[in-house]
Formats: sequence, structure tokens, C-alpha cells
Amino acid sequence: MDRRNARLSVWNAAAAAVSYNLINTYVSIFAVYLGADNMQLGYLNSWPQAASVAAVLLLASTVGQSPRKQVLTAGINLVGRTAALGAAAVPWFPAAWRVWALILFWVLSVFPYSVGTTTQNSFLADIFPAQERGRAFAARNSWSTAAAMITVLVAGWALDHLFPYPLGYQLIFFGSFAFGVLEIYLFLCLRSPNSGTPAAPSQTAVRSLRTDLGETWRTYGAVFRHRPFLMFLVCSIPFHFTWQMAWPIFTRFEVTDLGMDNTWLSLTTVANSLSAVVAYPFLARRAERVGNLRMLAETAINLAIAPWLTAICPNALWVVIINLFTGIGPAGANLFVLNSLLDIAPAETRAGNLAVHQALVSASAAIAPLVGAYLMTAHTPKAALIISTFARILTAGGFFLLLYRQRQAGRKVEAAARFV
Repeated sequence: MDRRNARLSVWNAAAAAVSYNLINTYVSIFAVYLGADNMQLGYLNSWPQAASVAAVLLLASTVGQSPRKQVLTAGINLVGRTAALGAAAVPWFPAAWRVWALILFWVLSVFPYSVGTTTQNSFLADIFPAQERGRAFAARNSWSTAAAMITVLVAGWALDHLFPYPLGYQLIFFGSFAFGVLEIYLFLCLRSPNSGTPAAPSQTAVRSLRTDLGETWRTYGAVFRHRPFLMFLVCSIPFHFTWQMAWPIFTRFEVTDLGMDNTWLSLTTVANSLSAVVAYPFLARRAERVGNLRMLAETAINLAIAPWLTAICPNALWVVIINLFTGIGPAGANLFVLNSLLDIAPAETRAGNLAVHQALVSASAAIAPLVGAYLMTAHTPKAALIISTFARILTAGGFFLLLYRQRQAGRKVEAAARFV
């Protein structure tokens, strides 16, 4: 493994985690303080993902196949990070417009992030060989999770004890932009697998992008003819839907029902992150023995029971304690969804596979939070969390079914080989 690339990759992931978590962790509670209702919380989660769908389909595969994918990815990420400055300006808007302005800037922040993350993963898959990829991504995730944990702990305490509202939110959103610029610089320092040196901006990148647009739709045709990928989609997208459905419910239950402030929300994120940091090395080693799909199925169950465990918490302290266990679920699911996709996708269509999956996940995320918002309006946030648990368990079963079919196919191949 190229040690320089491995080191820069970890630093890039840490900077990205600080940038993303400074805004992602607090944008929902900021919206609540601005007076957002249940549906507006749903829109905050749903509309950015709706905007992501077309952008991912049009750009992610095209950029992912471009010889200038590194610099194009950096440019896309820069657009997304700049939107944090708009979110920082929201308190200066007229009161009636503030929530809608925050939603708008969050849309402008998230959809470039979806494209940039997809193309960045394609680039990283190129620079790390398949046999080293699992540990490289686990190292990135471990360090990024640790960076996020420290960030939200410090930021949450600062919001409650150092800075008056809304100045504190403005400062952390500006900090998100600053770390985003650092993240992009470190990404550009990675050695390109094609040239062995960092890529540089040029007009060739734009011309290459235009040329590759003609190839994009042909790539998607090949992607949808690949049966293992289609079977993975059938399991992954419903699971993501039930995962995303609970996003606004958690926010409403924790802030309104349990009265959690920024410090408690930060402690919850820290507990969640701490369990992920501890679990990542174990998860990576176990995946080398049993496979990424098996680990995805196992961690999906942990993720499935998180809403129920949260719903039975009597106070904020218990939410923090529960997250010391449930942090393994989203950490493992994020890691093993990506690794399973990279296992399945042929090298020649990898960018297209990642783009299609991300676009469908974004389409799901455009609808699922609105379903969650409806559930907690029709019932209560606690009841909606319990419903989400049953839905997650049901869809997590799809990965076990896929694993069973994979093993059955393997046994048939072995049996056929014995008669050759």
C-alpha cells in the first residue's frame, strides 16, 4: 500500500468528518429552534436527497469515468461546502423565511456532497488494491469517526456554554466551510492512479466531462444487466428507506419529548462514534474471514433495533448509554454497503454501479423522512420509533436472504467442480 496515499486518505477523511458533522449534527436542532414544524423537519431531510437524484445520475458516473475525476470531484465538493456559509447567514433573514432559507441552503449543501462522495469512493477504489481496500476504508472510517466524535463534543458544549444563540450556530457553520476547504486540499494531494501525481485543473477536464456524458447512459445499461447488482439493489434500497424514515423522528423525540440540548445531543453522537471507533478494527478483521455481505446482514440487525431502544429510554442519559451499543449499526452498515458494492461491481462499470445505487438511495431519502414525519404526526414520536424498528427488521432480512442465495450458488459451483 502507498503509505503517502494511505496517510493523506486518513487526514482527508478526518477533515471531511469535521466539516460534515459541524453542520449535519446541528442543522436539525437549529431548525427546531427556528420554529420548524414536523413536516419542515421532514423536508429538511427529504428535499436535499430529491435534488441529489438527478445530479448523481448525470454527474457521478460521468465524473467517475473521467481521467480528471480527482479535480472534478474536488470542485463538486467545494460547491457543497460553500453552502454552509449560506446556512450561517440564516439568522439575518426575516423570521418568516428563516426555516425555508435553512432548508434551501441544506439542499445546496447535501446534493453536491452526494455526488462528491460517490466519485471520491470510485477514485479511492482505484488507488487502493482490492486486497487492501477493506482495511484502507476501515482506517478512514475509524479516524473520521474519532474526528467527528471530538468535534461534536466540543461544538455541543460550546453552543450551550460559550456562545449566545444564534452566534454559536453561525460560527460552527463557518467552521464547517473552513474544514471543507482543508478536506478538498488534502484530497487533491492524493496521487492519481493514472499519473502518480496530484491532478491539476485544466480545460481538458471540462472537455473530458462533455465527452464522457455520451458514455454515461451506455454504462447504466450495462449496470442494469448485471444480475448480482440488481439483487443487491432489491435488498439495499428498502433497507435504506426504513433507515431514513426514522431521521426526523429521532430529532423530534430527543429534542421535544426528552428535552435534550446541544450538549446531550453531542454526548449521544460521541457515544455513537465511540462504539464505532472501537468496532471498526474488529469489523474489518471479521469481514476478511466471513465476507462483507455477512457483516452487512449482521450490522443491519443492530441498526434495526436502535429506534426501539431509543423509544424506551426515560431520559437523555439513557439515550447516551444506548448509543454506546447502537453506534455499531450505522458504522457497519455504511462500511459494508460500500464494500459489498465494490465486491459486486465489475471494474469497468464501477462508477456507474456506485452512481445508480447512490441515486436510488437519494430518491429513497427524498420520500422516507416525509413518511416518518407523517407517522409521528398521526401517532406520537415514540410510537413512530417502534414502527420504524419493525420496518427495519423486515428489510434487514433481505440481506440474510441474499447471503443464503449466495451460499447456495457457491455450493452448486463446488458440486459441479467435483464432477469435472
